[in-house]
This record gives sequence, structure tokens and C-alpha cells, in this order.
Amino acid sequence: MKLYVDGVQAASGTPAASILATADNPVDIGCRQAAGGEYNYPFLGVTDDVRIYNRALTPMEQRALYEAVVPPNVSLTVTRSGGDWVISWPAAVSGFTLEAAPVLPAATWTNVPGVVNNSMTITPMGGSLFYRLRR
Repeated sequence: MKLYVDGVQAASGTPAASILATADNPVDIGCRQAAGGEYNYPFLGVTDDVRIYNRALTPMEQRALYEAVVPPNVSLTVTRSGGDWVISWPAAVSGFTLEAAPVLPAATWTNVPGVVNNSMTITPMGGSLFYRLRR
């Protein structure tokens, strides 16, 4: 078993045989059950992308999954233009969509319309929006 954080292998190991011995064991993500009792060991943090496969992914497959969400070496630039904000990213970065969500962590992200040449001008309307690039 391998654990990746932000596209980099962070840990690896062999699960205990008792975990794999039966299909009756649940998979718990975000909380842990105490000795068959209540789920009372919550994870304190943010989990944004969890996947379970029935086979080991190659390092190339794992990296491709990471880069589909997080473009390598891409910085979003945010500048002020009068009362508006301009979000932009390098012209060499193609094939990505600017998405927005009102809260983090976000269950759903919405495509931001009106992006031209990797740039978007936003007029503040009150409240908060969070932005990301997604392939």
C-alpha cells in the first residue's frame, strides 16, 4: 500500500493480514471506529480527493491523476483593476478550466464562464469565492 500527498509518495507499507482476510471489514475515511463501538476518532483536517483501486497504480498513473487537478508549476496571479479583480495564469498552461466554489472544502465546483486568454475579470459581489484550475 502506498500513500501519496500532493503527488509525492509520503509512506508505504504492507497492511496487516487481518485487514485483508475478510470482506467484512469496512473502509473508514475521515473517522475511525473504536474497537467495534462508536465512530469517535474523527480526522481533524481536510481530505479533498480519496480513491481506492483494486490494483496498484504505477507512479506514472498516480502522477497523471495528481496533475489532472494540480497543474505543475502554475501560479495564479490576482491583481486589482479599479474595483475589479483579475485572475490570470501563464499562456503556456493550456487545457485547464477555472472553477469556483463558495466554501472550502467544496463538494462541488462550478466552471467560471468568460475566461479569455487565461484571464478572467471578476467584479466583487459580496461573499467569498474560492478559485482553482482543473484539467
